[in-house]
Amino acid sequence: MVTANENDPHNAELLTKRLKSLEIDELKQLSEELRWEVLESVSKTGGHLGSSLGVIELTVALHHVFDTPTDRIIWDVAHQCYPHKILTGRRSRMHTIRQQGGISGFCKRKEVSFFRPAITTAPPDANINAKKKCQFSL
Repeated sequence: MVTANENDPHNAELLTKRLKSLEIDELKQLSEELRWEVLESVSKTGGHLGSSLGVIELTVALHHVFDTPTDRIIWDVAHQCYPHKILTGRRSRMHTIRQQGGISGFCKRKEVSFFRPAITTAPPDANINAKKKCQFSL
């Protein structure tokens, strides 16, 4: 699976290049692998299964199309970020999600030094408000 090293910005650049170079069939395979990673993690620790499974292809597409980590991702609700966490260096710690001393079930900027989500709040209305404050250029 294509993933980044947890706190190595150089690996973040490599991840972005590798994801951009994948063909459609490889992106589908990556999505399938992510799906099983999410299922395996949540089956052990509990967590936000439906919302995470619902955005797997979207997550792969966002990382394939946009220039992450330079381009920031704003999740509609923060518990959709499990596939993003796996791709961006937290795969080895997914077994600790929502556990004491483990990684959060939501977006947490402090978990990784790069690939930080632009917004780390969970309530959708807070994200909508924050989106209004972000400056986007087309």
